Amino acid sequence: MKILLINPRFPPSLWDFSHIRHINGTRFPFPPLGLAVLAALTPTGHEITIVDENATDIDFSVDADMVGIAAYEIQKERAFEIARIFRQRGTAVALGGPLVNDVTREECEQHADALFIGEAEQTWPLYIADLQNNSPQAVYRQSGFPPLNITPIPRFDLLNLPSYATAIIETSRGCPFSCDFCEVPVRMGNIPRHKNPLQVMEEIKALAALGADSIFILDDNFTGNRKHAIAVLSALEHYQAETGHRLTFSCQLTMANAFDDELLALLHRCGFSWVFIGLETSDQKALASVNKRQNLAHDVREAVRNIQAHNLVIWGGMIVGFDGDDEAAIERQRQFIMEAGIPVVMVGLLQALPGTALHERMQNENRLEDASLGGVRSGQQAMLQTNIRPTPLSPEALATHYLRLMERLYRFPDYARRLLVSIQRARHGRAGSGNGPDISSLPSLLRVLRFYCFTLDMRRIYYFLRVLLACLRHRGLAAETVFMHLAVYIHLRKFHEELSLHHRP
Repeated sequence: MKILLINPRFPPSLWDFSHIRHINGTRFPFPPLGLAVLAALTPTGHEITIVDENATDIDFSVDADMVGIAAYEIQKERAFEIARIFRQRGTAVALGGPLVNDVTREECEQHADALFIGEAEQTWPLYIADLQNNSPQAVYRQSGFPPLNITPIPRFDLLNLPSYATAIIETSRGCPFSCDFCEVPVRMGNIPRHKNPLQVMEEIKALAALGADSIFILDDNFTGNRKHAIAVLSALEHYQAETGHRLTFSCQLTMANAFDDELLALLHRCGFSWVFIGLETSDQKALASVNKRQNLAHDVREAVRNIQAHNLVIWGGMIVGFDGDDEAAIERQRQFIMEAGIPVVMVGLLQALPGTALHERMQNENRLEDASLGGVRSGQQAMLQTNIRPTPLSPEALATHYLRLMERLYRFPDYARRLLVSIQRARHGRAGSGNGPDISSLPSLLRVLRFYCFTLDMRRIYYFLRVLLACLRHRGLAAETVFMHLAVYIHLRKFHEELSLHHRP
């Protein structure tokens, strides 16, 4: 069969980095790893094509026997539109991904010939066999959580990697924590499942052979199983030493790792430059109210400082809209972010996602405003919406204070001050042999310099020079890392400017 796998176009979002694509010459941040996994799960003898609509257009006239679409909630409208066009042409359409679940099943059934609920390692090959026998089922449901040792090496060769800012891999699924607002334990399980470290290294080597120089480990909690993470990192450290530290890495950690100096030092030696951590808030009462217990074990400011000391820039996930979040609480959030020196902060309004403990509690308290909103992730049109009736602020007041918070956080002097803190706190020597930007990145560097130097905004020039001087003086963070964060700022600033422009009363 001729199989076409499609990743629908995302609407504008905080994570698309659309405003700096002209700087790094890419079309989208990450490739659709899930589709590469599906391609690897497909039995031999089939012709497979992957189309990521975020990087290229879809040819709707293509000759395909079936189309598989994997989508998130914010891709729903486009996913349904793509499915409709292909079904009108008589092509079988299968729909899966986080979009498809028991809450959305009835709606999704109207737009596809087959639905996939849950992970697809075991159900996708079954579907392909059923399709060949002209007996496909309407719904394929994964019972339980399949072991990851049955997951083959993804078909990275079917992805146009130069179109993306970084390659991605997955080493584990699931999280041992049970934060009330988080759907990961519900969707992926409380017991982390992981791939064999040898396979992880084979995937890294395969990406390097295809020209990748940056890899993001997308596990929701890379260190959910510490023993496994250490095994992966130990193998990676050996590989990096053998290959001259050609690759840089990033991942998602938790505050449970904040004082694990062995792990943090290993991350640094392996070439990790930044880590995303769900800090949520510095308010311990708010953290306790949503069972974020791993963030209560240590003083959050000292924890952040220790991570930064290992030359890891923290990207912080923050939330406003907890019970009790008034104007003063939101201001305390801002002050904490500034003091902690967290340059990149992804702030969202608290959402009650279906299946979570928070959703059940809000339902019991009759505080769910729009049950269909749960699961919406960072689409610009939904950034100022929450499906929870907040207290004490009204939804309108909460949105207004959110906009003010982001406006202040992404003034360049404030962003630069936070980046300076990260630079100054890095106390270990640089990993590997690289001392500066690769010559291949020179055009990107020149575009960044143009933004910061060719301007009438003297404060922008002043703080840019301060950052540059600190980078040269402290020499803890690689110049590539610092310039990357200067480029990221351009997107974050423009994104939030657009958000304010579109939503101001």
